[in-house]
Amino acid sequence: GIEIYTDSLPVAIDGLTRVALAPNAGERLPREITLALIDCWKRLVAGKEVWGPANMTKIADSLRDIGSSSKLSPALRIEILKALAKRIRQMTVLTGMVEVLVADDSPMTAYIAIAVLKEILTWKDQSGMFDDDDREYIYYAISVLLKRKEWKGEDAVPRLRANAVEQLSHALQDDVKGVYNAMVSLRDARALPELLQKRLEDRLTRYGAIVTA
Repeated sequence: GIEIYTDSLPVAIDGLTRVALAPNAGERLPREITLALIDCWKRLVAGKEVWGPANMTKIADSLRDIGSSSKLSPALRIEILKALAKRIRQMTVLTGMVEVLVADDSPMTAYIAIAVLKEILTWKDQSGMFDDDDREYIYYAISVLLKRKEWKGEDAVPRLRANAVEQLSHALQDDVKGVYNAMVSLRDARALPELLQKRLEDRLTRYGAIVTA
C-alpha cells in the first residue's frame, strides 16, 4: 500500500480540494472527492483514524470550501454540514459551518441554520457569558449566520434572531474584540427583519456616541 506521511497530508488535501472546485471538473469526480473527504472526517471524529489537529482542521477547511461552492449539489452540502456538526464546539469547524450556511441561503439549509444558532445560544454559562477563549469566534459565527435572509421554520423557535442580536449587543457593550466590525457588517447586509434591523442600528449608534463622547 501507499503510506501517506503527516507532512504530505495538507498537500494531498489541497490538491483534492482544487480538483473538486475546478470549473471543468464535471460532476462525478467532485462528488467522489467530496464523499471521500466526508468519510475521512467521520472516521477521524469517530477515532477510527488519528491525525494531528492541524490536519483535521485542514479537512474541515476543505469541506468548508467545497460546501461553499455554488456548483455543489444541495444534498451533498447538507451531508457536509451534518458531518461537520459532529465537532461544532471546535471554533474553526463552527465558523466553517456558518460560512457554508451563508453561501447557501436557501430553504433547504434553513433548518440547519436554525439548529446551529439555537445550539450556539445554549453555550452561555450560568452568568450568561460565553467562554473567554471562544467568544470572539462565537460572536463572529452569530453575526455571519444573521446575514441569512432565509429562515423558514423559525417560528418554531420564538425570538431566535432577536436573542442573537441581544447577545451581540451585550458583547458590544463589553468591548469584545471584533464585535463592532461584525455588527457593522451585519447592519450593511440588511438581512434582518425591519424591527431587528432598527434595533441593531440603534445599538451601533449609541455605542458610537459613547465611544466619541
